Amino acid sequence: MDRRNRVAMIPMIPMILAALIFTATYTLAGAKTPDNMPDDAPGHAVRRAEELMAEQRWNKAAVVLDEALLTAPDDHDLHLQRGRCALGQMELSAAGEHFEKTLSLAAELEGEVALSWRDAALRALKEDKLDRAVAMFAKAFYRDQALGDELGALTIEAAQKVADEDKRAGYMTRAVAWAGIEPVLKAGISHYSRTFGPPRRVYLENPGWVEVARLRPGDEFLYLSGQPFQQRDAATIRIVPAAVTQPIKLTVSERDTKGGADTLIRFARHQLPTSAYIWLLPGAKK
Repeated sequence: MDRRNRVAMIPMIPMILAALIFTATYTLAGAKTPDNMPDDAPGHAVRRAEELMAEQRWNKAAVVLDEALLTAPDDHDLHLQRGRCALGQMELSAAGEHFEKTLSLAAELEGEVALSWRDAALRALKEDKLDRAVAMFAKAFYRDQALGDELGALTIEAAQKVADEDKRAGYMTRAVAWAGIEPVLKAGISHYSRTFGPPRRVYLENPGWVEVARLRPGDEFLYLSGQPFQQRDAATIRIVPAAVTQPIKLTVSERDTKGGADTLIRFARHQLPTSAYIWLLPGAKK
């Protein structure tokens, strides 16, 4: 290089040094590279919130997600996680709003929303917050009917913890809607057997009357059945309804007997074959 070229490069040296210094400073300060995202980026916020929620630090996770939503209000992952966080905080209305926003942005996440409701309900069930758990099971079923058998079984589990019979029946009615008659009927037979003893099973398969009991005045007659059937006593023939969630009681009064004689109770199939599970509770002797 001749002297003239060396002289020409001298003014450029400060510019080259400045560029090198700027690059080093920018890198050290934290350039926006994939391994060093800013704290308010949606992906980073989601990961941090998941860590906090795993530790049940719901309020801290809410702060992280809310700050991220200020800059990314239409990020479906942020809304999904914020809904889950709201469930952890037991803010069900807020959770519902965030889940609705999630699905408006990404409808394919409906299954994830259903599982979020189910998981929160499981936490409530474990803490014996039964009404809240069953309400959240309903939310999960609305979003994914394929969860019906599982949700029905969990609702039956909740019903077993309830002392009030009417409230228990309400839970069991929900379970029928989600899982069908059979598991609820089976649970009912087991539950009432602990109170009344094992029932007698009468299978009504073919047309024709089947004698099932002879009752005296004051006796009580309880049954469970998955289908309606016909019932006949001394004076009447009637169709009695299915009794799945709790037994139906048939009582014989003095007027139904003649001179203190027993009343013969018969059953018959109505439309579909069914099994009737019956308990005879003797009344006080006269």
